[in-house]
Amino acid sequence: MFFSHFLWRSQHGAGALTSTLSNDYQDSMAVFAPLFRGRLLLLTNTLASGTMMAIGDALEQGREVYVQRGTLEEHQYNWSRTRNMLTVGCFQGSLCHAWYSWLDHKLPGKSVRTVARKVFLDCIVASPFLFTTYIFGLGTLDRQSFDKSWKEIKQKFLPYILVDWLFWSPVQTVNFLYVPTHFRVLAVCLSTVVFDAFLSYLKFQYGEKQPEKLQQAGIEETTKEILPSSTMSSESKQEI
Repeated sequence: MFFSHFLWRSQHGAGALTSTLSNDYQDSMAVFAPLFRGRLLLLTNTLASGTMMAIGDALEQGREVYVQRGTLEEHQYNWSRTRNMLTVGCFQGSLCHAWYSWLDHKLPGKSVRTVARKVFLDCIVASPFLFTTYIFGLGTLDRQSFDKSWKEIKQKFLPYILVDWLFWSPVQTVNFLYVPTHFRVLAVCLSTVVFDAFLSYLKFQYGEKQPEKLQQAGIEETTKEILPSSTMSSESKQEI
């Protein structure tokens, strides 16, 4: 159906085809336009942030399954972990919605100076705050104590903030320069899948002892079994 329509349009010139595709694109975008206006914009930003956080965790858990295969502590997919990431991501989506709305209200325009100030504030204010809510949020859902979460923040803050600034500074520069306010959180969400995978790694794998390979563990177990028997035989010889 679409192919015959395409052939018919191609016979009437490239201009007509381009016009038709443009109209079709505008019609399809018109369906989603209400999601980026009014109260629905908050819902869109919240769900998009949570979904991307869950996808990032799924990618990281897939990596863990691949890396830890053939080990004593072979990784099994943890659905509650992804659910918690989704929950924290939704919470942070609402925070980002409020943050970017406030930032655009206080610093309107797209001059180089304005964009530089926005990126600076995003790095200095938003990044540390979002990391803190991320660790405390997941800690609360995992029933982790406040002291343990605070210790984790102090341990992981430096690697987080370095990667955050390296990743988000150029992304946010493009975001503030070219992306309209109502699409800003969505643009961040689409850019953040890789970063969310890093966040998942930082939370659940960074600083953890890596499991040993089964082959190495097998050698150790065999050695442990041989040593007692050798000790027994030497003790028997002494008795004789």
